Amino acid sequence: MPLTYPAGSRAEHLATRRSATLFDTSHMSRFIVEGDDAAAALARAVSADVAKLSIGAGNYALLLRDDGGVIDDMLVYRVAAQQYLVVANAARESR
Repeated sequence: MPLTYPAGSRAEHLATRRSATLFDTSHMSRFIVEGDDAAAALARAVSADVAKLSIGAGNYALLLRDDGGVIDDMLVYRVAAQQYLVVANAARESR
């Protein structure tokens, strides 16, 4: 996945809005957070209120630092009453 696009980010954005673009998900990881404290554990780590998700629903969320800054973005899906599927970047740049 390129970090920059030959025609520029604005051109890439407009192409996506006007027609379609592809997104390579091969760099993404998935893992399950489950158990009695799954929602509470995720509540301490991400910006979305995942406890309010209905089963089968998902939410875009930000993985947060202790000071509230953003580490990365991710998707969180509620799979069962006490089970969540998290889709996150497998690797990210250190800043």
